[in-house]
Amino acid sequence: MAASFDGASNMSGVHAAVQALLKKSSPSLIFVHCRSHLLQLALVRAANTVTEIKRVLNLLSKLYALFSHSPLRLNIFKHTLEAMDGMYHKLVQPGATRWLSYEGSVAVVMKHYSAICVALEAIYVEAGDMASDAGGILLTLRKASTLQFLAVLSHFLQPLARLSKTLQSSNLNTVTAMSVAKATVASLIDDFDMSDIANDVAGMKNEAVAAGVRMEEDMSSAQIKAVTDKFHKSVINNLEQRFSDEVSQLCEVNQVCKVLTRQLNDQSLTELI
Repeated sequence: MAASFDGASNMSGVHAAVQALLKKSSPSLIFVHCRSHLLQLALVRAANTVTEIKRVLNLLSKLYALFSHSPLRLNIFKHTLEAMDGMYHKLVQPGATRWLSYEGSVAVVMKHYSAICVALEAIYVEAGDMASDAGGILLTLRKASTLQFLAVLSHFLQPLARLSKTLQSSNLNTVTAMSVAKATVASLIDDFDMSDIANDVAGMKNEAVAAGVRMEEDMSSAQIKAVTDKFHKSVINNLEQRFSDEVSQLCEVNQVCKVLTRQLNDQSLTELI
């Protein structure tokens, strides 16, 4: 029997925590730190080590708060998205403790980037309640570097969100889940291509300018690349560190044992023939 939950002391502690209390009635219980929670911790720590990325994530929180706390502003937001994009998606509240919630938040902003800028401009021009906040968010959102780092976040968050859902599936055992995690990390290392991200950003910038958004070139391509490389390295390092615990190591041993057993069985079969 096994139990999986987050690594907080009140849950995972060995004395009076939940897992300790459960073991009193089920001594054979094995506690496993939730793999999805490890994934979220890796992402949050990676983002916090890169100031520019952390600033973009904070911007998402401010953007959600601006529109969610006012029916009037939310109405402007909704009508602007419907008029410009032909559809409306609710903003997703990002949260450090909610598994990969940033993926949904980034996805909505990327999908409706130009329309969101136009909605913020309308609120700012009207000089209504919270106009100064709308103006500050708009100034940050119009920076080319902000759009670039949103695209970088999207590049990483999409496969990590898929991994998070996979890790939460009841159809997978821990060994299989860790194999999927390892493959995802490998793909993030091998498939990282700044040119693809730059092309996507260039297209979005052109659309924004066509919609009347005044984009601001605030960082050089070399500076943006340096920040992106730093975040890329931080994500990979944190994922590898988080997924190198005892459970992960046992899963790797299990895989090796399976391979050796298969080889021995094949050898025995060959000898019999």
